[in-house]
Amino acid sequence: MGVTKAGKRKQVYMDILKTLQEELNIGRSQVEAAVKLIDEGNTIPFIARYRKEATGALNDEVLRNLDERLRYLRNLEEKKEQVLTSIREQEKLTPELERQILEAATLVAVEDLYRPYRPKRRTRATIAQEKGLGPLADVIMLQMAKELNCEKTAVLGYRDQLFLNHEFEPYGKVYVATEDGSAGTRGNVLDAVRENGLLADVILACGPTPMLRAVKEYGMKQKIETFLSMEEKMACGVGACLACVCQTKEVDHHSNVHNRRICKDGPVFRFDQLDELPDEY
Repeated sequence: MGVTKAGKRKQVYMDILKTLQEELNIGRSQVEAAVKLIDEGNTIPFIARYRKEATGALNDEVLRNLDERLRYLRNLEEKKEQVLTSIREQEKLTPELERQILEAATLVAVEDLYRPYRPKRRTRATIAQEKGLGPLADVIMLQMAKELNCEKTAVLGYRDQLFLNHEFEPYGKVYVATEDGSAGTRGNVLDAVRENGLLADVILACGPTPMLRAVKEYGMKQKIETFLSMEEKMACGVGACLACVCQTKEVDHHSNVHNRRICKDGPVFRFDQLDELPDEY
């Protein structure tokens, strides 16, 4: 007799409670009460202050650790189910692989097991790469990593699916950040820099403009020489139409305003050459 979906969900729930109990060294009833209150939408400060009788007087620090681990473990179980479904639909799921996935303790471990079976999505970007027209900035950074005769560290940021990370590995240490936490640091590239305590004499960065602004501010604050590769839509490609300008502190001799043409004057600029950039990051 097979296990129902409801039975599986209950077992997962019980396993998570057991893990939290063991990791935090608290009672089962305390874990159950705290999880119930969190799931009802109560905040950690509220639970710590006004629901002591329910949680056995768990303090704010323990409750925050519990909440963080609860979210991680639930994301982990959800990721396992997604991976198992995907591989099963490909008719490639073996009993041994299923066991390894179910026993995986981290999102990174699940992702490593899934990597050989992850379907390749054909997006406009992948089609362009197949035609030899991959993202120019990524190619530039990879080429610089190959040519620079110094110790190098690459910090790569993604939404979820990794790409090009293995190409950087022969040239230095590689750190990864993903928005969903599926690999490396959960967050953005600066979160990975801070989490791993990375230091540098020079920063070379490319990517979305809001990210470049954040990197620019980080470089200024840490007094690190920083170079930014600006990416904008280009029209004529020879600097005549001014479609790809970025704001700079110095006046451009071509247009007599505070901007530079990325196609002609860039695309790489020192951080102290650039003026304000969008700040949503």
